[in-house]
Amino acid sequence: MPPRQNRGCWVLLASALAWSAAADGQDSPATKILKLEKELAASKEFDWRLHNELRHLYLGIDGKKSLGHVEAILKHRPFDSYMKQVLGGQEPTKTEALREAAEKYTEFPNLTATSLAWLGDLEPDPKVALERYRAAQAVKGTTTATAEAIADRILFHTSNRRPWPAKITAPKGLEKSPGPWSDPNDETVWPNTTSRANSDPWIVKNHDKIRQMNPRLLLINFSNEHKRDQLDRLTNRLIEALAESSRYHGSVDAKAPAFLKYEVFKFVDLRDADRATGNSRHIPIKNPAAKRGFNMKYREYFNEAFAAHYAVPDPRDPKRFLRLDELLDGGYVHEVWFFESGNVSAIPHVGSYEVVEEKPRYTERFERIENRWVQAGNGGDDEQPWVGRSCRIGCVNASRGIGCFLESLAHGFEGTANSGAIPYFTRYFNEYADFNLDSRYKLPFRDLYGVNYSGKQIRYPDARTAIISHGGKEHRVENYIPVGGNAHFPPNARNHYDLDNEEPVLCTMADWRIGSGTDGQDRAEPYTRAKIRNYRDVAPDCMGAWLVYWRQNMPGWNNKQKADGGQMMKNWWPFLFY
Repeated sequence: MPPRQNRGCWVLLASALAWSAAADGQDSPATKILKLEKELAASKEFDWRLHNELRHLYLGIDGKKSLGHVEAILKHRPFDSYMKQVLGGQEPTKTEALREAAEKYTEFPNLTATSLAWLGDLEPDPKVALERYRAAQAVKGTTTATAEAIADRILFHTSNRRPWPAKITAPKGLEKSPGPWSDPNDETVWPNTTSRANSDPWIVKNHDKIRQMNPRLLLINFSNEHKRDQLDRLTNRLIEALAESSRYHGSVDAKAPAFLKYEVFKFVDLRDADRATGNSRHIPIKNPAAKRGFNMKYREYFNEAFAAHYAVPDPRDPKRFLRLDELLDGGYVHEVWFFESGNVSAIPHVGSYEVVEEKPRYTERFERIENRWVQAGNGGDDEQPWVGRSCRIGCVNASRGIGCFLESLAHGFEGTANSGAIPYFTRYFNEYADFNLDSRYKLPFRDLYGVNYSGKQIRYPDARTAIISHGGKEHRVENYIPVGGNAHFPPNARNHYDLDNEEPVLCTMADWRIGSGTDGQDRAEPYTRAKIRNYRDVAPDCMGAWLVYWRQNMPGWNNKQKADGGQMMKNWWPFLFY
């Protein structure tokens, strides 16, 4: 907490800040500060809201007090996206100024160290960034969380990457598993002997000639309630569903090849030997006493303790095991799925996200922006370290089925678009998924996720009209012709998760950016639940059947869609591993 002041100082402060109350009767800033400080003094626990409001009110009035409240927040809150904005956002000069101000007050070590770390994150030169991180690490008196965040930046810095052998051989016991030792010479398939790791520049350069991707999965089981054979069957069906969903226009082209053919690198079983309920004691959580909310500690997947669980020897030093960042860097693993029991009454409470992913940032020209990355999944843990390569970690509820995890991955794909990591993908995905209803139809919401339905369903009086209730007001949209909908809303959905509407609504998803209609326009066809009938067995639960069809109509390999310049649109699936 910031330094306490005696009551006499507050009287002087009130006089110094004696602004008149606003004309609308609201409290003046001085009055607000006095009320909040009194509330803070009476509070027995950390209150982020109070500190944040006081931080904001003191700006331009008393810089030290404002910084003191930032320090208090950093003692209790991870260095997340909001705090990055507090520290100056993406402008290094503002962060530098904040650091210089903080260094005047030695009682603000977390602020000084965090500002230095954020400057390092914003630094395009990796060597200079490392210098910033080392300077941050040298600051004394930081919290454990701050120290860990800075230590991670140093440990996973590119300068610490060691070269791999020219040829990686299979470790004992993994000879029959897919790995760098089994990659083909065929450069139309990825991974291959030339490129085997996520975020490899080779993928960007050779994007258009890749005809198949065989990403390798690391599977981790935390569920005490499910046997290995159950999880193997679930995994195999998930892999089959993902392959089917990557067959471009597969619903009408029986010969369309699967583009995504996932393979299992290794299954790591962490079940407890002494109990058959809930999740393993090895599951990484932040707070053992938590009963609700997000609680998974993704940082631990990258530490040495979990490396011992993975038990993959380092070919450069067989006495140690590879951490997850090294499994990614060496091309052993491209994606991680972990199994939870799905037992919500069991302890400890896990509270994991459906799918998280950290991804590099790219320009419009697909050039990677050095040292820049974003959270690109459906949620993210700000304490998870950035390891220099994209890393997708999905949570599979072992008590549910194929479609539910497809839905999680779909939300992750939406998260990648929303993150702006790949501007090209964001631009076209938003069009395909109807994330442009505000600009296209002048509606007060961007997409159907953002509608305040107030218990009322969307109505379709005819195949090209929608009536949407939002916040108590009805919006009638004439000539309503969506493209492809999103994870929760097929084109004729009346509400979230509606797979069963028999009433047709016109949409252009099957002809989107192909232009087979009159005057080269995209042909609109009626969408009903009949479109997904063939996929009910492939992914029978949650939104699975819809999502197989939804993914098949996205631009895949050798697609017919045209980008804005008239050239064939890029296949979207390689973006998963940019």
